[in-house]
Amino acid sequence: MTKWIAYYGCGDDYYGYNEEEDRIIDESFRQFLDICWPYVDYFTFSCCRDDVVREELRYGDFCELKKDLKPWFAGRNVRNEWFGYGWAPYKEAEMCIYRYRASEEAKEVILSYYRDIFMHYPTNKPRIETIRGFDDLCLFNQGKLFYGSICHEYEAYLYPLTMQMRSMVTSLGQWNPCEWRDERDRRNIHKFNWTDEPSPI
Repeated sequence: MTKWIAYYGCGDDYYGYNEEEDRIIDESFRQFLDICWPYVDYFTFSCCRDDVVREELRYGDFCELKKDLKPWFAGRNVRNEWFGYGWAPYKEAEMCIYRYRASEEAKEVILSYYRDIFMHYPTNKPRIETIRGFDDLCLFNQGKLFYGSICHEYEAYLYPLTMQMRSMVTSLGQWNPCEWRDERDRRNIHKFNWTDEPSPI
């Protein structure tokens, strides 16, 4: 039986988004996190290089969500590949993965910033639009990934840990079996070297 299931969005208004189409936003986004969160020990957000700012100010240093998640910060890793991103040999492909310990308070912080599963619909919290913020949420259980998103592609993938999780999540939107993902996509967060953030500038 295929374990991975996939949810694909249809883009935003710029790409002709149909407001009537089923999507995981607002209450259904909260329900999605509520279903998954009891299983989460760590979660990660990704941030691409901020080449529009000074050399020493990179990887979402001005992201308000990054600042508010600081109490749960558990290391970062700069790399050229991650879930949904194949390895690339050039510097511009670098992204910084920020790891956080899961807690109910951290979940509420996420929900205070974003309204939808692809992090494209912010709440009314202030955001700096010129600097790319956090996206590509990944969730880990006992150190192994069971949910990963590629937000700019409107793709989300879940490896349900129980039949109840699968049933509850698939009631929130149109999820389909994903035949091409397998156990290798469940990366182990403990196999990466996580370093402390540099001092704030």
